[in-house]
Amino acid sequence: MRLEKKATLISSTTATLLISIKLFIGIVSGSVAVLASAIDSVLDLAVSIFNYFAVHNSEKAPDEPTYIELDYINGDIVALNGDKLSPAEVLTALNKIGGDNA
Repeated sequence: MRLEKKATLISSTTATLLISIKLFIGIVSGSVAVLASAIDSVLDLAVSIFNYFAVHNSEKAPDEPTYIELDYINGDIVALNGDKLSPAEVLTALNKIGGDNA
């Protein structure tokens, strides 16, 4: 497991622990400030979970670069890797290449 992935798991675990403690103390003491801090910790947990999946998905990207060649006429893309395409087809093909490398 990569170091970045471990860091996101640790931050998620820490945020979960903080949420539990802050909610308990906030409810027992009736402190709105502690409850607000617990809500902030929920947001931290959401960001940590998002980061985990971002790191996880980045591991799926190919290890070698993808090279493309664009042909232009009057500033408009008319071909991608030697294939003549309409602007919509070029955009679709580039989106697919980007998705494969995300």
